[in-house]
Amino acid sequence: MRVRKTRKKAFTLLEVVIALAMLALIAVPAFGIAVLTLKNSAVSSKYSDIPDLIGRIESAISKEAKSSSVPSWYSGGGDAVIYSSRDLKTIEISSTVPTWAFYEVRVSEPTDYTYDSTGPTRILLGRIRWPIDIAVGSYEHEIWTSMIYSK
Repeated sequence: MRVRKTRKKAFTLLEVVIALAMLALIAVPAFGIAVLTLKNSAVSSKYSDIPDLIGRIESAISKEAKSSSVPSWYSGGGDAVIYSSRDLKTIEISSTVPTWAFYEVRVSEPTDYTYDSTGPTRILLGRIRWPIDIAVGSYEHEIWTSMIYSK
């Protein structure tokens, strides 16, 4: 009887370790990019309504902001407070927080800025905070925007 020697081909331990190291060098950054993409997607969804809200606020106050007189909603020396519902269908200027309010927009003139009724523009700042927690008086998010009106 003859004993036959066969040499089976297989990967050595060194080759396996090198292959795993190369896989790790590719997989770890790819996983990090995937997590970052998901995080950015979640953050951007929180801010998706803000441009529409700013447009609606600017539209609501633009006629009076462009006029030469002081707008009826702005007393000067402080903030005019505008509240909006989450769906942006209800926008109201109020001194008290409505129960349906989700966004709060405080409109004011910049510090050291004096409106000149003969000038070509009017500058206002908007401080948007949401969601409103009426019981605590706190907000999760805040963003500032400028509003420039040409006459």
